[in-house]
Amino acid sequence: MDLKGLKTKHGYQAEELISALQKLIRRAETEQAATVAMECCMSSEALEDFVWKRLKAICVEDIGMGQPQAAPVIDSLDHFRKDFDYGESDRWMFTVHAVRYLCLCDKNRDSCNLKSLIKRKLESDPKGIELPDFVYDMHTEKGRAMGRGYLHFLDEASQVIPEVQVEENTWKQQLRALMAENQEGHHE
Repeated sequence: MDLKGLKTKHGYQAEELISALQKLIRRAETEQAATVAMECCMSSEALEDFVWKRLKAICVEDIGMGQPQAAPVIDSLDHFRKDFDYGESDRWMFTVHAVRYLCLCDKNRDSCNLKSLIKRKLESDPKGIELPDFVYDMHTEKGRAMGRGYLHFLDEASQVIPEVQVEENTWKQQLRALMAENQEGHHE
């Protein structure tokens, strides 16, 4: 949806209100953000949909790891609002609730910053991706050519960081001992 030149029900520039919505949520200005969102939503169903698209982007752009569950919360509220016809007052409560929720969330813009950094790095050096050695395992042609099998996978390629110990067990150690006995085993 192109917002350029589009005016809301009460004569505001739609692109300015959408911009304001995001900046107000960033600063936790709840009432003003909800007012701006309502002005957009009351103007047209298409603009209401655009508000929700923006709210979803805000979940990762501005909230990010500050509250990782924001995206499914906003997606659920968006789904629920669609159970009501456009123009029903109850439908707009979901918009206000979503804005309130996002204003109250802890915020972190690192995903947006990292995306922008990587994009610019790739544009300036398209061949700049250097892969670490652990990438080459039994799942890649190069790893197989290097003779890397299941033991290498267990020792190197399957490492997870940070690893959470859910329960006390020795399954990986038992599997490694069994595979070592069988001289590397087969691809699984």
